[in-house]
Amino acid sequence: MVTSKPTAIYVSFDDLEATIDSTGTARNFWAHIYTIGDEFAAHGASLPLHLKAILTAQHQPRTKQDREIIRLYRLAEQEAATQKRLYLDMQRNMRIDPTDADTSMLEQASFRRRAARMRARVDLFGDRAAIEKYARRIGLAADVFNMLDHIEERLGVLTEELEDLQPQWDIAQRDFRRRLDRGELVQDPLRGWVERNELRNIGGRTRITDISSPASWDEIEEESCPICLEAITTPQQAVCLSTCGHVIDAVCLDTWVNSLAERCNTCVLCRRELFCRQPREPTGYMEWFRDLQGQVGELEGQVETLRFDAQQLVEIMEEIQPSRVAKSLGR
Repeated sequence: MVTSKPTAIYVSFDDLEATIDSTGTARNFWAHIYTIGDEFAAHGASLPLHLKAILTAQHQPRTKQDREIIRLYRLAEQEAATQKRLYLDMQRNMRIDPTDADTSMLEQASFRRRAARMRARVDLFGDRAAIEKYARRIGLAADVFNMLDHIEERLGVLTEELEDLQPQWDIAQRDFRRRLDRGELVQDPLRGWVERNELRNIGGRTRITDISSPASWDEIEEESCPICLEAITTPQQAVCLSTCGHVIDAVCLDTWVNSLAERCNTCVLCRRELFCRQPREPTGYMEWFRDLQGQVGELEGQVETLRFDAQQLVEIMEEIQPSRVAKSLGR
């Protein structure tokens, strides 16, 4: 009988406890079930038969190791019930017209449910060979492997899209930092980062030759630029405004009339209008930046989710068909 010398074929309880991480999560408990099952198989015994014997002999004294087997079996039952509930809840909550992402999530929930239900079967408990045979017979291994292929294919497409977008995003981030350093972006309590000047002139630059003429020696005598306040020393340095006759440094005037100041189309001294103000519109810079940021973030999120999904499927494959996983990894 399998139960005649239990201590001879069990992993010691202390050794088993040492392999269980501090979280004790359902994510890894099945690995400890198989640790015991492997020891049984190594001694020509069967953990499923031993578990059945324990469950049918409720009033017989159990060893510490038997109690651990029962604990793991109850965890398997609990996980099977949990995965069933999660699957049914997801199925109920899915929209009438589900997206590909919804369908993929439901399929993976179905895989987790089927694997958990299989793991909690007494006749399969901890027996790798029996699990692998059963998973192949019911088609679970093929279904998981096909889904894993689909995810890997989708992951390749999204990764390529992200790589194509990355150079543009790198440039955008550098430009954003430069704008920050120049003080062109400010923090808004409600909107976050915004441009200090959110409008731009529509059309070409205003040419100062259209609103002024070169200054003469007489006109610059003892004059200083009303914008930069520096003395004007040569006629080549300044211009005389056609509308009011005031003398202004040519470079300062060009900067002033092409700025986004509210009254940049007037003389800075007398405020007479020099030309019709250009129409303006939002630059759209932050909208563009946030849109690009959103594209990158969405792709990164999808890639991260798919990698997580793939890892979960690999873990299922490692449990239900380890030989196939080893072959795919070249081992």
